[in-house]
Amino acid sequence: MIKYAAPEEKGLSSDNILAFCDKLKAHHIPMHSVILYKDDSIVSECYYSPFKKGELHRMFSISKSVTALAIGLLADSGRLSLDDKIVTYFPDKVPSPCHKWLADMTIRDMLMMRTCHVKSTYNKFDLSSDWVGSFFNTVPTKKSGTVFHYDTSAAHVLAALTERLTGTALWDYFRDTLPELELSEGSYILKDGQGVSMGGTGLVATTDDLLKIGILLLNDGSYNGKQLISAKYIREATSLLTHNCVASPLPSEGSGYGYMIWRTERNGFVCYGMGGQLIIVHPQYRIILITTADTQGLSGANQLIYNTFYDEILDKLPEKLPDACPGSDAPANASSLNRLREYEATAQLEIAAPPESFASDSSCKCSLKQLSTGKFHEYTFTDSSYFTGIELMLPDINDDNSEGMLTLKTRDAKLPFPFYLGRNKADILPGYNYKCYSSGYILDESTLYIKTSIIDSIVGSIHFELYFGDNDVTVFIKKIEETMLNEFNATLYGVKNEN
Repeated sequence: MIKYAAPEEKGLSSDNILAFCDKLKAHHIPMHSVILYKDDSIVSECYYSPFKKGELHRMFSISKSVTALAIGLLADSGRLSLDDKIVTYFPDKVPSPCHKWLADMTIRDMLMMRTCHVKSTYNKFDLSSDWVGSFFNTVPTKKSGTVFHYDTSAAHVLAALTERLTGTALWDYFRDTLPELELSEGSYILKDGQGVSMGGTGLVATTDDLLKIGILLLNDGSYNGKQLISAKYIREATSLLTHNCVASPLPSEGSGYGYMIWRTERNGFVCYGMGGQLIIVHPQYRIILITTADTQGLSGANQLIYNTFYDEILDKLPEKLPDACPGSDAPANASSLNRLREYEATAQLEIAAPPESFASDSSCKCSLKQLSTGKFHEYTFTDSSYFTGIELMLPDINDDNSEGMLTLKTRDAKLPFPFYLGRNKADILPGYNYKCYSSGYILDESTLYIKTSIIDSIVGSIHFELYFGDNDVTVFIKKIEETMLNEFNATLYGVKNEN
């Protein structure tokens, strides 16, 4: 059972945690959840409404760290050795003749991203292809066991190895072997077209699940006093085994690499997932930061999360850490703690916001040219092969509970996007079965901006900019997502239908 405590009980400051949250908000970083854990307790936990505690979220490359932990479990049980050659487990996939650099590759090489490849070998846009087979049939570029190159296909093959040895899906094996973690029942890992778990990218889990994995790593494989994975393996996995200063994506991930876990500044380590999914662990301070977010398309956003954590929280810990904090009797500042708890209870998912240069939200109260609230306005697109038109109903801007509706029309269907002005409306993404949240903002008398955030087994966003003339509309649609939703990249022109 994970305990809760006031930050001040653990030598932290509620004001500093608020400063961390406020700075991310001021930079419009789309956070979905944040947990700060110190010593043995959660000191701050925040979910950005309407995203809720316990909801599933795609964790992307944190999947690699889970795969590495599963390999550790198999090594502990004697079912494999890290120095085994990977080709011995996949005779059906290995070409003949087999390149020496491939034949010599060990499981340890793969965990350290020292494979014979310089990039992932499979086509992530093609689920029907053999992702595992591509790893063995792509011509090697370099000698295995040498320099670091980030290779997601290595994690995918190790997931396939786990499933071959255990006869069960990767996440099921991990969860069932470690029942003490009480990982969420609804969590899972997506599969490729051949039915192999996407051990490099596919984890769909809760923020609580990430925290439990972080605690396991913080305590060298122990959880609630029970050793679940060997301490030796965890210490190796989280240590500097491979230099990655040339290939690191961010300064805060350039301090080296362990077993599918990144090293970071101040002698910490990170399980990293695209878009701001982070398990940041600093053992010497006994502190863990968990974040889920959608920073895709926002240059520098992930580094900003790291920098803000270091500036506002880690660098403001007492000088004598770790000795000063455990068992601290420092009383909580009631006023600061109340402000923090109020923020945690009321934090909102990032909405369609005005540009930074806007002086106030007063522009949201203006009306769009030639449009009135409470009725549908229809436009037919010209020269469009997919979308044929739109219907738009604006909300009553004087009614906080009134919703608007943007409907994209195709030849076969209508795709509704309900939204609120200035806050999010929860719904299901039309044409897909994903949870989404849409908000709108009137930028000026002619321009409407709608943002749809998707938080599910995919994470991304769709942005709509609609410019209304007297009798026409120009619509710019942009999606920010890794592999799907390509129909939502378009610039369209439409003429108003006269009723």
